[in-house]
Amino acid sequence: MTERYFRKFPLIDYSQRAAVDITVRTAVRNRALSNPYLFYPYDVVDEQRADQVADRFYSDPYMSWVLYMSNDIIDPLHEWYLSPSELQAIEVKKYGSFPEAQERILYYRNNWYENSAEITASRFAALSVQETKYWEPRRDDFGRIQAYKRRTDDWIISTNKIVRYEVANGLIFSDDERVNISLSNGGSGTGQVARSNATTVDIQHLTGIFLANTTHPITASSNVSSVNRNVSANLTSSTLLANVIGPGEETYWSPVTAWDKAEERNAEQRSIRIMDKNLAFQAARDLEQLMRE
Repeated sequence: MTERYFRKFPLIDYSQRAAVDITVRTAVRNRALSNPYLFYPYDVVDEQRADQVADRFYSDPYMSWVLYMSNDIIDPLHEWYLSPSELQAIEVKKYGSFPEAQERILYYRNNWYENSAEITASRFAALSVQETKYWEPRRDDFGRIQAYKRRTDDWIISTNKIVRYEVANGLIFSDDERVNISLSNGGSGTGQVARSNATTVDIQHLTGIFLANTTHPITASSNVSSVNRNVSANLTSSTLLANVIGPGEETYWSPVTAWDKAEERNAEQRSIRIMDKNLAFQAARDLEQLMRE
């Protein structure tokens, strides 16, 4: 017997039509749902839908609602594991192109997971005060320091630096628009727009050479130009507004792009828990009973 979830919900009259009352709220025994021994882990494979998993474990594709309930999934479209091609299609729709999703920086994260190398106590002592916070001691059984390893804290900051540019031709950029910065004598950098108006543009997530100096001053040809549009604004000055990641600390942080975040979230959604078959059908009976009350 197929266990269709919404078939158990009451019907109401809505604009002279029978409609399922999805506003009704119900719950299956919380004690059972919190018992880890009644579930077992499963990794969803590429292209595998929830109804296919339900058919495999419960011999009923309509029992997919049990999978959603067991894993606290409210929005199956975005909270169920997607194949790489499905995920890419969503990100392309959101950002306009796959390269844009790959390049659009969202924030920065302490990159301890990228470097497992340890340093000696003498090397640690030679670090700047700003750098020591990224390391922690590794001790032996007697509490003696053997070496220093990266501190495994998932620190996150919104950006690395923010520079304000005064512009001459009144062009207004869009928020988060990726841009190139061109100074004289080959000075060039990249960034994303934080704020823009007719006279100034604030740019964050900066890389390369982006502040005017004696080697790369601002001249008549200096400009900020859009990566994806054929537009540019002439520069007249540059001012550092925020130096969030200070000198010498850049190596401890990595940018997280839109694609990075999407992949990480999707990977987390791949591993689900499967409710024991007997409990799943008991849950269906409980739901039916609750709907009658």
